[in-house]
Amino acid sequence: MTDLTKRIAQAKTDGTFIQTSRLFLMPLDISDANDAFKWCGDEEVTKFLRYTTYTNADDVAKWIAESGHNCFGIFLRDNGQLIGCGDSSKTKSGVFELGYNLAKAYWGNGYGTEASQAMLAYRVAQGVTDFVCEHAVDNMRSGRVIQKCGFTNPKDSSYTCFDGIRTFKSLKYTLHIDRCELNVDGQWFDKIVNGSKTIELRLYDEKRRSIKVGDYIVLNNLATKPDITKCVAQVTKLHKFANFDELYQSLDMTKCGYAQNEIPNPDDMLAYYSAERQAQWGVVGIEFQLLCVM
Repeated sequence: MTDLTKRIAQAKTDGTFIQTSRLFLMPLDISDANDAFKWCGDEEVTKFLRYTTYTNADDVAKWIAESGHNCFGIFLRDNGQLIGCGDSSKTKSGVFELGYNLAKAYWGNGYGTEASQAMLAYRVAQGVTDFVCEHAVDNMRSGRVIQKCGFTNPKDSSYTCFDGIRTFKSLKYTLHIDRCELNVDGQWFDKIVNGSKTIELRLYDEKRRSIKVGDYIVLNNLATKPDITKCVAQVTKLHKFANFDELYQSLDMTKCGYAQNEIPNPDDMLAYYSAERQAQWGVVGIEFQLLCVM
């Protein structure tokens, strides 16, 4: 077992492992110092950040040992390369603030947005619903990431770097995320994780009627001792019908988890919801975009 594999296994045990379509995130370790120096020591990357540009990897290792391990390292899934770090943690003022850094070589690929959405989703799964994020007025690259993550209502602000020398005019944004939790049988959960299921079928009762497009849904895996216990997705569309007969006739059932060669049968849903309950409440197909698994 490689050191990286051991770290991943430990992070999963600790509940600090996040995976997206192209990335995985886990706490930084002092062994990451040389890779982290690639952005911590790059003046173009640190230009608008609160910390002073590092001049050597040993100081980066000291920072990681003292507090940097509380950040998530951002790694490429295909080769394990560390490309940045970030977090959506609670500040001294009591608010949860999103922050991120990426090595310059990986700018422009959407990694910042993908990692940021995953870090927000991680906190949402813990029950956090309100966040702030800030960028220097001249740092519009960061502003685009913030806006893609759904932050709104920018207000004029400013921040002073840790060295007390530099102060930047900034825009500070807020984000509120409504959430709900759904339990999913293991076989269907696996299809959500592998991307073959992007619509969850539910009774449209009082609980589901509160769900809106843009909400996050925390999907809990009901399988016994699963490797992946939950995932977080964002609602993109709600398909409402009187019953599952109508839903099955109208939706692309491969998006609901059925294989191409299967003949979908709406009676499958009777195991979960009786015809009487369907008639009472109606049904809904909750279409979503998977943000991360944990």
